[in-house]
Amino acid sequence: MVTKEGELTMNKLINIDEMKCLVSDNKITLLYISSERCEVCKVILPRLVEMLESYPLVAVMRADIEELPLLSGEYSVFTIPCVLVFVEGKEVFREARYISLEQLNEQVDRYYTMLYKE
Repeated sequence: MVTKEGELTMNKLINIDEMKCLVSDNKITLLYISSERCEVCKVILPRLVEMLESYPLVAVMRADIEELPLLSGEYSVFTIPCVLVFVEGKEVFREARYISLEQLNEQVDRYYTMLYKE
């Protein structure tokens, strides 16, 4: 989502069904799972948002694990922050706790190029 100021932000996930619809309706979906009490999560979020500006066709959502505790069971998330990338409905990339934004960018770019720049 782009704000009035032109900044990319992440929509907040309301429920698990919304995530399932997002994954099935989009070629590439990224889910960022964090918590308001997680300081590392707060540091990574703006860097992740900045990285995703290069990929406008990627569907992006964020979720607070404390507000949606069932999410951890649904997607086997045991630590935060966690980034999940889905391509055509299948999970293709997962990074948790120590997130390498460089590696994440390489993976997203690879699939983005294959699906959107052919």
